[in-house]
This record gives sequence, C-alpha cells and structure tokens, in this order.
Amino acid sequence: MKYFPAVIVLLVAFLFTYFGFFETQACDLDAIYLSCRLNPFTAFDLIGCLLFYGGCVFLSGFSVLEELELYNPENSSFWNIASFVVMVVGITLIWNL
Repeated sequence: MKYFPAVIVLLVAFLFTYFGFFETQACDLDAIYLSCRLNPFTAFDLIGCLLFYGGCVFLSGFSVLEELELYNPENSSFWNIASFVVMVVGITLIWNL
C-alpha cells in the first residue's frame, strides 16, 4: 500500500503514452482522440508533454531535485497541487494549441 499512489500516477503516464503515441485512431474533424491532437514535433505539444511527464514523476515521488527540498510544509499539500496544475497546463497546451 505504500507505493499505491505512485503506481496510479505511473499508470496514468503509461496510458497517456500508449494512447497518445502508439494507439492511433481514426481522426475526424473534431479530433476527439489524444493521438489526433498529440504531435511531439510542435513546440506547444513538446512543452505540454514535458510538463505532463514532469508532473507525473514529481507526484509519483521519484523527484530528482532532492537539493531543492520541494516537500510539502506540515499540514499542507502545496507542491502536490502545484504539480497537478502543471500537469493540467501541459494537457491544455497539447489539446488546445
């Protein structure tokens, strides 16, 4: 149970990768599928992917920035919410631009 949140976050990142890059679906005028919207060779999509994957890595607990001490203060979830917002901004960059 200790690693359950990390497994869930990494599963979301895996599904994003699978449905965005490997599972191509028929694209119509609305482009409702992730594979229709995601093109990692454009600037906004590349930045969006980096933000999304960075947020997933941070939320899963595998932070490589140990010297910055990005830990939540006591009785707070500031960095968790901030990383989730970064992930949402990344998805917004991919989906809308």
